[in-house]
Amino acid sequence: MMKHNLISSLIVCLLTLLPQLGWSQFLTGVSLFSSYDDNPFRNSFQRGDYITTGVLSLEYIPDESPFRFFATGNLSLFRDYPERRYFSNSFGVSYTKPFGENEENALYAGTSYFMRFNRTLYDYYDFSQFLGYVNFKYYLDYSEGLMSRAGYRLRYRGYSNLEEFSYLEHYGFVQISKFFESKTTVLAELDLGNKNYVSTSASMFTATGNMNEGGMMGGWMNGRMNQSTRFISYSRPSTTQLIGILRVAQSLSQTTGVSVQYLRRWDVSERTRFLSGGAVDFQGDEELWDDPYGYQGNEYNVTLTQHLPWNMTARLSADYLKKDYARRTFTPTDAETPTGPLRNDTRFVVGTDVRKSFGEVWGFFDGFTISLSYFYQRNKSNDPYYDFRNTSFNIGLVTQF
Repeated sequence: MMKHNLISSLIVCLLTLLPQLGWSQFLTGVSLFSSYDDNPFRNSFQRGDYITTGVLSLEYIPDESPFRFFATGNLSLFRDYPERRYFSNSFGVSYTKPFGENEENALYAGTSYFMRFNRTLYDYYDFSQFLGYVNFKYYLDYSEGLMSRAGYRLRYRGYSNLEEFSYLEHYGFVQISKFFESKTTVLAELDLGNKNYVSTSASMFTATGNMNEGGMMGGWMNGRMNQSTRFISYSRPSTTQLIGILRVAQSLSQTTGVSVQYLRRWDVSERTRFLSGGAVDFQGDEELWDDPYGYQGNEYNVTLTQHLPWNMTARLSADYLKKDYARRTFTPTDAETPTGPLRNDTRFVVGTDVRKSFGEVWGFFDGFTISLSYFYQRNKSNDPYYDFRNTSFNIGLVTQF
């Protein structure tokens, strides 16, 4: 109730300020996405669903000011699993300050607050998040196209009904890139992240609910039954990960470009907390089920981008991931603690999307974009529950006025 009262108060304050600020300084966006996903829960039971997501965004940009204020609201609906419906909203402010002889360098900073609300059966996913960041862009040699970036992010996420997963994260990166006359860009980056869980005690969480035919909570089998969701919580409350990235991008023509990227994750501490079983829904819950801090390995990506006539853009990408987890798999005889081998996954992903942008439409919209996309992934795992295939088709509509 307090959360909803807070949202209502913020909306009232915003509506009160609108006449004083002037509509010309506002940008309003409405987006609608509809998709069919044959496995939104990312497990071996292949339960498909139709998902519709609506997004409303509002930006206020004061005249001749480096600040930008924004607020967004997001509602996701599931046709076959309506219990998974959730709402999220966020608001924040960002700051941009160019500097240098040609204003080629810049300082970026910002802060935001995010909240997510689920229906009662899944309210253990409810969380609030505070995020603050500061980034720099600085040309080491502007004439030679040698540029550096560095940044730091502080993030706190609190799960009101799952306190063992609340954490404070420190994340920093340094990056250097070189632009060549051959229209080639080479980028190297090093990231370091540390996640400190608020709770230091080891424990086990169980959420139980009835499953309808087809598996309302993600599904272990057909029929009606009670489904338990478990997590393992290590007594040491922090985990650290180091990430290295190397990317090469090449312009093949005025309308065609290709990029190749290699990413390597190293688990410095090899400790994490994770859920097992239940509703493995990747519509916003992936940090609980497949936290990047929970595995190390190699990731490869190739992306081809083609600009087409009539303001259209097509993109084709492929990814290959080798993921070694710092946790063991559950066996059929395990009651609480997993005793199987360490989990390892190999994932192949391919996707394509086409976007068509329009100018002013009907004299009212400032921007109008339609997108179509296809996505397929195959995840091979030594844990049978996470050995799956996944295909999705999506259509999107984005407007701004």
